[in-house]
Amino acid sequence: MLNPIYLRDVDCLVPVPLHPVRQREREYNQAELITEGLSRQFNKPFSLALRRIKNTESQVSLAKKERFLNLKGAFALAHPSFIEDKNVLVIDDVVTTTATANEASRILKDAGAKSISVLAFAKG
Repeated sequence: MLNPIYLRDVDCLVPVPLHPVRQREREYNQAELITEGLSRQFNKPFSLALRRIKNTESQVSLAKKERFLNLKGAFALAHPSFIEDKNVLVIDDVVTTTATANEASRILKDAGAKSISVLAFAKG
């Protein structure tokens, strides 16, 4: 169970997005479903502030360095006003090399987020 103290200073929950093509294939985004549940349970705002603009190849077969390169330019900001001067918690289902979390965090930081934390539910 997630400790509510961890979320005390969080202003906004942001799931790692899937590219629209992958979202249609899967029919859901696991990170988004997790984020919606946490938002309800801990009464924290939930924002789809990030969008995935690059349909990256699957990270599974890539080496660590290739994973970081693969994700370069993969995200853009959809809603800057939800991020500026906020303490943001990025939610992902799985973290392996931190490439996704790093790239998503970079976009949010560039948009003026006060702080960024990442919460993942599995380690690959």
